[in-house]
Amino acid sequence: MPIAAAHGDSGFGLIDVMVSLAILLGVLVPTCLLIDNVVSQATQQRAKVAAAELADQYLEQTANAPLATLEGEISRDTLLTATPVTVAGLQFNVWAHLEWADTGAYTHSLCKSGNPPQVIRATITVKWAGAQQLGETSVVNPPYGALIPNDGFLSIQIEGATGAAPADTASLINVPVTVTPSGGSATVYNPDQYGCVYLEEPAGNTYTVTLGSPAGGPTFISNQEVLDPSQTSASRPPACRPT
Repeated sequence: MPIAAAHGDSGFGLIDVMVSLAILLGVLVPTCLLIDNVVSQATQQRAKVAAAELADQYLEQTANAPLATLEGEISRDTLLTATPVTVAGLQFNVWAHLEWADTGAYTHSLCKSGNPPQVIRATITVKWAGAQQLGETSVVNPPYGALIPNDGFLSIQIEGATGAAPADTASLINVPVTVTPSGGSATVYNPDQYGCVYLEEPAGNTYTVTLGSPAGGPTFISNQEVLDPSQTSASRPPACRPT
């Protein structure tokens, strides 16, 4: 009498293979995304560490720079790297922005404080990969023993319609402030967040200051609706210089 073959699994069917592949993909895809995310974060962290080290390095260089160099960077965005600095395959550009400041908390405009400046506030910004950037700020005690004789301080305060600094500080720090000494060449400066440009200039000279509008607006005018208004004044002698 013939014996019937018993029914059973002789191997994987197509459905079993498809289910196994789906489970495998369900495990592999999140794992690959996790690994890619970890690698990306590690790369970004290395870039930030490199940027922080560059910022510290250039802050130290700024702190030891001669006064003539410091004065040349006051109220200006200065590119310190003629060519990008390459670290771990990434290219970094380093910018400096210096401001005269009082000691203690910086909660007011130096132009309205009534006191001469005592220190320089230095901000080093490191930029890389397009929009990535990192900034560090420190206080620099300038070498007052090397001050240029017969210099004074030129105070320029931007005010809004109410007499206070305009509220749009994001646009305010991009306002071009052009200072032209009599018989000299014009130099463009950037105000701080209080609308103040504070410079050390030769005393007794006459300066013409022109206020422009930031790129992209808003348009700044005087109360007589004059575009790019200007003002001429003389710097004060250094009667109250900190020592």
